Amino acid sequence: MQPIKAVIFDLDDTLYTMAGVHDLALEAMSRYAQKMFGLSAEQFQSAFSLAQTQCMQEMPKNATSHSRLIWAHRFCENNGYNPFLHACSMESAYWDTFFSRIALKPGAAQLLDALKAHGIRTALCTDMQMHIQHRKVQILDLQNRLDVMVCSDAAGFDKPHPRIYRQTLERLGCTPQEAVMVGDSLKKDVLGPLSVGIRGIWFNDLHADETGITVPVVHSHAQLRTLLEGPAFNLKLTD
Repeated sequence: MQPIKAVIFDLDDTLYTMAGVHDLALEAMSRYAQKMFGLSAEQFQSAFSLAQTQCMQEMPKNATSHSRLIWAHRFCENNGYNPFLHACSMESAYWDTFFSRIALKPGAAQLLDALKAHGIRTALCTDMQMHIQHRKVQILDLQNRLDVMVCSDAAGFDKPHPRIYRQTLERLGCTPQEAVMVGDSLKKDVLGPLSVGIRGIWFNDLHADETGITVPVVHSHAQLRTLLEGPAFNLKLTD
């Protein structure tokens, strides 16, 4: 078995918690809609959910389909509001709230520092627009803890398309056998990488059902470090 030279991480809900922050950001959008359009929170939620679903169904499975601006623009079009007056403000309401609330999961910074200190290259392989992920990297103070980032807008496809994993390997300069990927999505961060020969670790800190799962599973970054240092991956992260 070839030595591991790189660890590839998903970003959202792996290095930081996204789910609750996303809900707070949507609430900020809702407050804008309540103020500007006289909608109730329930009316906004229903109408915006429809616009989001339409965009996700109609657009290619890549980063563009995740654009909050595109979702807001469609919401305005669907409901007779001028998107040129409101869509950008709605997007700003979302991201201003989102960026103000994100924080690294416990142990993530320490693990990244240990990997870097011991010569293991690190990468992000993530579904989203690069300019958004760059902002997250800066806010989370990851800019000196990562070597590579490949986003689905640059790759042309969301995970689990093989291209995004292969581009990440190319940027890292390693073979599939020399890398391992970690992420919260079993489909995108474990099974997808396995399709190109990269071993995967499921980061299941939300404790989803693990019945029948045969891949390595961890529930925290402390457990992840222990697994990486163990016989399965044999990384030396302690002096």
